[in-house]
Amino acid sequence: MKKPTKLNGDVSDVKLKIRKTSSALIIALLLAAASSIAIAVAQTLSKPATVTIISPLGIYSNPECTQEITFIDLGSAHRGEWTKQIHIYVKNLEDTTVSLDAHSNLDITIGNVYFGFDKKTLAPNEVCPISISCLVNKNANAGTYSFNIYINTVA
Repeated sequence: MKKPTKLNGDVSDVKLKIRKTSSALIIALLLAAASSIAIAVAQTLSKPATVTIISPLGIYSNPECTQEITFIDLGSAHRGEWTKQIHIYVKNLEDTTVSLDAHSNLDITIGNVYFGFDKKTLAPNEVCPISISCLVNKNANAGTYSFNIYINTVA
C-alpha cells in the first residue's frame, strides 16, 4: 500500500477546487433536468375539457320559484330618475346555509343599481325576495345600456 502524498500548498485551494467541481456538476445536472423537462412538455398533448358549475342559487320571477329568470329588463328612465323596480326571488339550492351578496358592473357614469333585500343569510330551500332598480345619472348619455347583475353566495 502506498503512503498518501502530502499536499504542497494550502488546503483551501483544494477545497476551492472541489467547490468549483461541485458547482459545475450541479449546473450540468440542472441543465440535463431542464432539457428533460422541456422534452416532456413538448410531448404533452392538450385535450379540450368542459366543466359545468352548478349554481347554489336559483333566481325566479315568482315567489313559488317555478319561473326561472335569465334576463332582467329595467325599462326606460330619464336622466336623474329611477327605472321601474323589478322583484325577483332567490332560492338557496344548497344543503347548507349561505350568505347573499349582490352587485352589478354598470358604469357609474351611467347610473347606480340598487338591491333591496332583508335576508342576508338563507337556510337550505329558503327564498329571499329582492327588489332591483337603477338611478340613472343626471349626466348619462342617452342610449341603451347592458350590464350584468351578480347575485352570489359569500363564504
